[in-house]
Amino acid sequence: MKYIPTVDLWADGVQEALRDGSLRLQTGQWVQCGPLGPKDYRSRWDHVTPGGRVLVVHHGPHATRNLFAVCRANRATKAFLASCEARREAERKADEALAEVVRRRTLQENLRRGWMQVNAEPGAGC
Repeated sequence: MKYIPTVDLWADGVQEALRDGSLRLQTGQWVQCGPLGPKDYRSRWDHVTPGGRVLVVHHGPHATRNLFAVCRANRATKAFLASCEARREAERKADEALAEVVRRRTLQENLRRGWMQVNAEPGAGC
């Protein structure tokens, strides 16, 4: 996807187009809010939230440097969340395995104590 010329977010229909997905901007795209004066700075585009909120980050002379810092932090956060999810999945599998071991041991102990009968014939009652 190529960058396009600076997008004016206050232009008619732009925010609605971003929310409904008909206009897609990639992270880092230069944007502005209204006409720029001589002391105004462009901003860097970040994203639209799943709830439809338009987010533009890092306005000013250090917009690019600040955006890159946020992107690095977001990548680190996503990696951390992925590792948490993997750990939760591993814990869930370990819990299931432990529950199966406990179930088998309980069954074996009940059979040993004679509390249960194992019928050799399928369908035979106790």
